[in-house]
Parts: sequence; structure tokens; C-alpha cells
Amino acid sequence: SQAELHSVSAPGSPAKASFMLGDSPPGHNTTLPASFRQGLAGSVGGQHSLTLPSDLASKPAQALLGRSTVSDISEDGGQETGVKTNFLAWSAKHFSSRLMKLGEDMVDLESEEYWARQWLYDRNEKIKKRATVERKSVEQGSGRLDDQLGVVKIPQPPSVLAYEPYTSSLAVATRDSILLVGNKPGPSPQVTTSWGNGNSRVSQITSLQFCNSHERGLLVAGSDDGCVRVWRGWDESPHLVTGWTLLPEMVPQSLAGSRVSYGLQLAWSQPDQLLVGAGDAKNIRLWDCSAEVRLCDLPIQSDSCVTCLHMDKGVLAASFGDGQIKLFDYRAPPASARIMAFREHKQLVLSLKMQEGGKIVSGCTEGVVKVWDIRRQSSLTTLETNQPAVSLDIHQSAPVFAAWTSTQQISLHSLYEGKVLNQIRYHEGLLGNRLGPVNCLKFHPSLIQLAAASTDSHVSMFGYRRY
Repeated sequence: SQAELHSVSAPGSPAKASFMLGDSPPGHNTTLPASFRQGLAGSVGGQHSLTLPSDLASKPAQALLGRSTVSDISEDGGQETGVKTNFLAWSAKHFSSRLMKLGEDMVDLESEEYWARQWLYDRNEKIKKRATVERKSVEQGSGRLDDQLGVVKIPQPPSVLAYEPYTSSLAVATRDSILLVGNKPGPSPQVTTSWGNGNSRVSQITSLQFCNSHERGLLVAGSDDGCVRVWRGWDESPHLVTGWTLLPEMVPQSLAGSRVSYGLQLAWSQPDQLLVGAGDAKNIRLWDCSAEVRLCDLPIQSDSCVTCLHMDKGVLAASFGDGQIKLFDYRAPPASARIMAFREHKQLVLSLKMQEGGKIVSGCTEGVVKVWDIRRQSSLTTLETNQPAVSLDIHQSAPVFAAWTSTQQISLHSLYEGKVLNQIRYHEGLLGNRLGPVNCLKFHPSLIQLAAASTDSHVSMFGYRRY
């Protein structure tokens, strides 16, 4: 029989690779007949001619042109002279799937949603850099917090304040309504939106918390009856997303009588998607928002109400009305979750923050601020304002705290030595009025900004100024 001339290369693969199956077409064929491999090996040392087998070289060209020069492709490679390939099996697997189906993790890089999210990420990075510059300036003594950004008059006395982490927007809560103070076109902040929270007649808002702030976030409002409501679109057209009773055993402050209660206090953990609620109840409840289920209840083992909550890197800090501060590892079983307790404060704790390096800063109504290390039983530093504090707040990252004392002024102190950085008594202007009685102070989470809510229904905002 006549010898056959075999194809040297494998059939070509499709131009578009599959992204569903993750397979690539088979490579070049390496299972050529032995006579061809010998001929190819002889051309390596600088020879560029292909030596044909002796039986083919002896045949006249006319005999070879009268028939097909490519043999049948052998799928199993059973014959010695066949070309072994997996291309047909790969093709059947490739074209039998849905080639036009996008994967779940695919993102349309030209969509409006993608570019809106990217713009938010870029804005957040700019805010972080600005916050770093302001914080270093305050630490070095070249900047201070005394620039009045604006004063807003609202219909009812405010009770709770919360800054949006990556903007200067301020959420203000009255008894049963929420207002957003932002920068409209103009020289000073104004109320941009307001809406009712839907509280019952006996309950009021006692906590505000921003969630998912790196994107189009949510605003969570907690009431002293144990209910939480989640709002979306609060900067344009607020609408209720969901709501549920987080702590049904809570008693509203209006019905608590002589018992001291701070209502429902909330804390949010962005990496774990956990919402924590506590108040005048026996347990601290952790709610898994991604699964929409209760995660666990941590017993507080105290007769006093919870006044502040803060979470960071798996550790939950809670302060109480009797001055205690307790640390919980919520990843451990509830019975053994409490890992530390501090008892140096003698009065109700007004503010509690966990800072970098394992530090905890707390301040009580005596005007005493203490700095703790979570690895030690005793405080590292004790700072005194020498005046009883009506309202007090501690900055999340900067070494600064603010207090409204019995001297009817806002005093800003350094956490390093406790010295007074500056004091605020009056509104700016030639005929600036004196600040009304302040019942709530709130620092911006990252920027050097401070908001003060007064019982005369005014909200004052102060910012960083370099001098």
C-alpha cells in the first residue's frame, strides 16, 4: 500500500476562548509518526529541510497528487501513523455550553452603576488623605478646631447627632423625626431633607448609625422601645428599607419612671455586617444583617443600663451607667465572651471609643477622661477637666476630646497632656449670641469637625482651621 503524508499541525482552535468552562484548546500535536519525528530531529542542527521517509521519496509526484495527502484524524490514536488529538472532544465540550452567559462575578465596566461606585471610592480616598493631614496638624499644634461652619435652626430640640463618615453631612434626630443637614448651594449648611421615623407616642429616637458608608449607605435609627428602622436615600428622597424589634424587652424612657435609661444604643461592624444593640436590658444582642438572623445574646451581668457601644476587630466595648466598662469577644461562646472589666470610673460614662493600637478612651460625667490598654487592668492615663461634664465626646482617630461643662462653654482638650486646646462660647459674628445649653456633642469619624446640639433647637458645626 502507498504511504500517507500526515499533517504536521493540529486543527486550529476557536478565536474566542471560553470563560465559563475554564479550559483552553489542546496545544500543538506532539504525537507524530516515528518517521516524521526522525526527519524533524535531523533538521535541528541548522538544517531547514524536512527529510521525507524513504518510501515516499521513491514515489513519483504524480502518484502522490492523485489522492488526499492528509490522513484521517484518530481520536484514540490507535494507529501508529494517525495524528493523536483531543480537539474534537474539547470542541464538543466547548460548544455544548451557553457561551453568552456572563459569570456572576462579572462587572460591566461601562455601566452607570460601576462609574457611580468608582466615584464614591475616589471621593472616600480624598477624604481619608484630608483627615490624615488635619489630624497631624492638630497633633503638631499648627491647627485647631474653632472655625464655625454654620448654625441651623430646627423645629424641635435635637437629641441625637451622627456624621456621615465620608462627607460633612450631619443627621439630626429629634423625638420622632430625622433631619439631614448638608451643604446646599450657599455659604452655610442647611437642612436638605427631613422625615418622620414612625415612632409610637411613648418612644423616641436614641441612636443613629450609618452603615455601608463606602457606597450609597444606609441610616439606621434606634428607638428606646427596642425597634430599629433602616432608611435609604436619606439625602434625596428617604424611604424605609426594613425595620424590626431588636430588643423587645426594652422599656421606653417615658415609662421608665425614676430608673436611669439611655434608650437603645447601636454599634455597627462593617467587615462582619453585624448590628449590635443594647440598653436597659439583660443582654447585648448581635444581629447578623447579611443573614437577617440573631447571632447571639451576650449577658451584661449588671443592673445598670448600657450607655455606649463600640466595636473594632472582633472586640466589643460597652460602658454602663455605674461607670463600668466591659470588653467582649463576640466570636467566643456567650458564656465566656466577657474578657475584661474596668471599674475606675465612679459616674455614668458619656463617651467610649476604641482607637488604634489597642487603646480605649472613655469619659464620664465627672469630667474625667481615661485612656486604657485592653491588655492591662488599670488605666494608662487619667485626664481631668476640673468641671462636671454635661455632654462629652471623643474623636475616633485624633487625640482630641470635647466637653460641655458647667461653665457653659465647649472646651477642647488634648489626650496627650489634657491641656485645653481652645474654648468655644459664642457664635461667630459681631453680634454673635452665646451658645445655648448643649445636650449633645458629636465628632466627625475621620475629619476634624464637631457638631453641638442645643436645647434651644440650634445645631452648631465647627471645623478645622490652620493657623
